[in-house]
Amino acid sequence: MNIKMTIQGENRIKEAIDKYERSINKRVPVEVLIALAGQIEREVKDVMRGGIAHGTGRLWRSVRRKPRAGVENLGRIKRISIGTNVKYAPYLELGTGLWGPNRAKYEIKPKRPGGVLHWHSRATVLKSGKSATFGSYHSLDKSGGGAQVGGKGPRYKHKKLGSATAGFAKKVMHPGIAPRRFFGKAVERILPRVPRILSEETQRILKETKRGGRA
Repeated sequence: MNIKMTIQGENRIKEAIDKYERSINKRVPVEVLIALAGQIEREVKDVMRGGIAHGTGRLWRSVRRKPRAGVENLGRIKRISIGTNVKYAPYLELGTGLWGPNRAKYEIKPKRPGGVLHWHSRATVLKSGKSATFGSYHSLDKSGGGAQVGGKGPRYKHKKLGSATAGFAKKVMHPGIAPRRFFGKAVERILPRVPRILSEETQRILKETKRGGRA
């Protein structure tokens, strides 16, 4: 039986499973691989926790195994996938702009003709002391607050984020975002533990099978 596990294009987990199977000279039970997939899913979410992907929780909540139980049957191949259906996930994982495939800044313009872009600077959360990026580029019409295009608005107090500065422009060349590598980091963290996880889960399943046989 050919088991394929995919994690954001990573093959190292599959290679680790193959190496473990060669070392014990037998196939790992499917139940063991399902348990391993569950641990990898939790590892990805642990990497995300506390970062930008956990701001709203949408990306964090979307990470899951496919299928949720068992394996996916693709003819001779049995597959377990771990991923997300959130469209912006690849941009956070791999990076954009200077870090993306084109290695270049990209232009952001208002959606409405004659409008301006409006954004807020990085601010400091007063109570927790943690920094957070507040807001994004917003399109305003010509009457948008009476701000000077290309200039910066006044500093102001935000009820959650403290002191911040508003910026305005007709267009900007955005440098992009650096790759977060949530999935990649999770693979690197769990990879050294894969043989131990496989061994422990195999022993657990064997014990449960023996107990079931005696019953």
